Amino acid sequence: RVSDLQLAAELGKTLLERNKELEAALKSHQNIIDDQAQEIEYLTKQTAALREVNDSRLRIYEQLEVSIQDLERANQRLALENSTDKKHIKNLCVNIDTLESKCEELQGVVQDLSSQLGVKDKRSNLPKSPITPTVQKNGSSPQEVNTIGTAQEEEVKSLLVQLQDLRAQRSREQSKVTALEDQLTATIQVTTTLVE
Repeated sequence: RVSDLQLAAELGKTLLERNKELEAALKSHQNIIDDQAQEIEYLTKQTAALREVNDSRLRIYEQLEVSIQDLERANQRLALENSTDKKHIKNLCVNIDTLESKCEELQGVVQDLSSQLGVKDKRSNLPKSPITPTVQKNGSSPQEVNTIGTAQEEEVKSLLVQLQDLRAQRSREQSKVTALEDQLTATIQVTTTLVE
């Protein structure tokens, strides 16, 4: 009996130690499981955060793509406007050159007629001859000469009015050219900004 009790005591002691070892191993495994669970939770959060960042980047890329397409369309439109403005400016410059030629031509005509009228005025201021001829050397009567002079004066007035109108039109055309050149410069600056 003594040996049975001793054997039982040793067996109980062995089982107790084994139980403690198993509890320690279980606790260690539980700690490992908890650590792994925390790591999994951390990685899950990291994955969700990265997915959100990725989705945000995709949205940004889509918006950039749309913006690039809009900028390309705007650039094409501005390039077309640029070409149209250049053609318009060229046409206006041609019109200005034509108007300047007309102004110079009319100025010459006005000067010629003014010279002719000046000669007529000088002749009219000469002392009258005691004998007034009824017919001039060229066969025109004084009344006809006066009529011609009046017609020339009217023509000079008309030409002066035309000259003034042409100069005003030329000034308007030059103002248009200046405005278009300013607009063209602004368009080029916008286009350059879009390209950059």
